[in-house]
Amino acid sequence: MSTLTEQQQAANLRAFFAEGINSVTRERIFFNRLAFDLKIAAARAGYHLHLYEPDVDRDGFDIVVEDQDDGMGWFQLKAVLRSAGTASWDTTVGFLRPHIDMGDRLGFDPVECGRGGGVILIEIDDTTDR
Repeated sequence: MSTLTEQQQAANLRAFFAEGINSVTRERIFFNRLAFDLKIAAARAGYHLHLYEPDVDRDGFDIVVEDQDDGMGWFQLKAVLRSAGTASWDTTVGFLRPHIDMGDRLGFDPVECGRGGGVILIEIDDTTDR
């Protein structure tokens, strides 16, 4: 049992997340939280959802989501501390463009198509004690 107050614990957590050396660990923590939240939401809806993550981060996406209807999406994850004041993030526009199968139905030229995914922004509220 910790003898630290809630305020001290919150301050320690903020310091941990803010340290550059912990950026990969921070992203892993929130990847796991996102996976948990998505799986719980799918289970509550009676929906089958598959989540995959690449072994190597070289294609720019962090998670692949496949639904029970064989729909797939490639997503890039971004995690930020609320106190950081970050207003923009670099990403690839290909995540935001529809996959070629859907793009064809929407009238997109094949060269304008992308992965058919998106960007998931995880904001970490480090401004409160809870």
